[in-house]
Parts: sequence; C-alpha cells; structure tokens
Amino acid sequence: AYLKNKRKILKNDIFNESLKIYLNFNDEPIWVDSSDTLHVLNWVIKNKIKDNLLDKDNFLDNISDNYRKILNYYGRINSKELDTTVAFIRLRKEYEIVPDYYYNNGNFIINENSYEDIFNNYYSINLIFEVFFSMHNIYGSLNNNFNELRNIKNDLYARGISWFLYDLYVNSIVDDASLNKINFYLELLKKIEVAILQDTYIDNSDEGAIIHALQSNAFLSKEESQDVFILAFESNNLYIEPLLTYFHLLHLYENECLLSNKYSKGQFLDKIFNYGYVNYYTIN
Repeated sequence: AYLKNKRKILKNDIFNESLKIYLNFNDEPIWVDSSDTLHVLNWVIKNKIKDNLLDKDNFLDNISDNYRKILNYYGRINSKELDTTVAFIRLRKEYEIVPDYYYNNGNFIINENSYEDIFNNYYSINLIFEVFFSMHNIYGSLNNNFNELRNIKNDLYARGISWFLYDLYVNSIVDDASLNKINFYLELLKKIEVAILQDTYIDNSDEGAIIHALQSNAFLSKEESQDVFILAFESNNLYIEPLLTYFHLLHLYENECLLSNKYSKGQFLDKIFNYGYVNYYTIN
C-alpha cells in the first residue's frame, strides 16, 4: 500500500510537470478521459525526454561533462565526508572482456554492449547516479567508518543514497528544470513499479503480465519493459531496499533541513555518511 500510494503521487507529479511543457507547444486538450492524460505524457516522453539523441562518438563526452557538473554541485555544499573525486571513465578496448560497467579502484570501463538505443543527456544523468556515482563516490564516502562492521559494502544501501542525492541534484537544476524533474520522476516510477511487481510475483514470475504492467504503470515501451524484466526479474536485482532507503532519507531531509533548518545540506550528508553501511531504519 505504501509504494502504491507513492506511485499514485508520482504519476500526478509527472503529469503536472508534463502539462506545463505540453502547453508550450500545443493547445489545451479537451479532457474527456484518461487517454487525454496519457496523450500528454506520451507526447512529452517521445518529443522531449527521448529526443536529442547522442551518437556513440559523443557518448563518453556527455557522461564526463554531466559527471563533473554533478561533482561540482556537491563540492559547493560543504560536505566534509562526501567523496567528490572524479572516477576515470573510458570505453572498452577491443581485446578486453569485461561486464557492461566494470569498476576497479576508481576506474570504469564501459562495455559497448551497454549502449542504449535511446541515449541522450537525460539518460546520461540517470546512468551516472545509477552506476558511477553509486559505485565510486558513495562507496568512497561510506567506507571510512571507524567501526569495521560498518565498512562492509552494501550495494543496495549505496544505491538508495545515490537516488536520494539524485533527487537533491535534480531539484537544484534551474535550466530545463521541468524536463529534468520528469526524467527523474520516470526513473523513480519505474523502480517503484518494479518493487511492487517483485513483491506480487515473488513466487511465480509472469513475464507477460509484468511487461504489460511496466508499460501501463511506468510508461515504458515494450522493448524497455523487456529489458527491465531481464534486469530486475531474471537477475534477481531487488529494488525494495534502495527505495526504502531513499524515501527514509528524503523524509529525514525534509524534516531536519527544509522544515526545522537543523542541518545544512552538507551537515546532513555528513551525518548520513558517518553512519557507514547500516540498515536505513537505524538512521534518525
């Protein structure tokens, strides 16, 4: 019920942001039924979120540029614990056999098999927080705890923190603000839908039903839904823990930074990173 309620709120947020953009290029729709809402959303996704594709020659430059912008933003918020070092990112050489995103001691190798059919500036930012930032910068921020037990790596927890930092970053963007928010909300909606489906089909995975639900509830194409199914269901990549970590941190941040002004952003992040790797619900 908790995630389904979050999904409902998020869909409304996506629609409200999408309508602002849609009306800049189109007349106000004649609202008849839900198909009119879907038309607005699909128009924005197709013509704005999935537009301005990059070719492979610009793939790495775009990632590197966005990565540095993100690190520069976090370098300005005065966190003592957040690791803002730059990971070195390069493409796989022909003789190398590596996974899609191979990481070793501050170095990433991108496998050409990981290129997406739809790759643009928005997907680049998603990729940075999902992979590079999570595996390099979050890890570097959490692994210096004096308690050795809290230095034991937990990728799911690190991913939840990275999603929270993505939220902070996207809400700081001034240029292209609505589209960046929509892109983030769509990513979050996808993760929520996957978590709901993983719980629903915990004992018996129904590929057809799952792909249909992803298309209907997360606004994914059939091809995108099939890719998500492979990633999330065939590889047992669980989504619930990172989501609960993200929502818990967001709730704390809203209370302690936005409402009470108890901490600055930097102080709040230092508090989180000083915990090390823990269960999200122990952070208070």
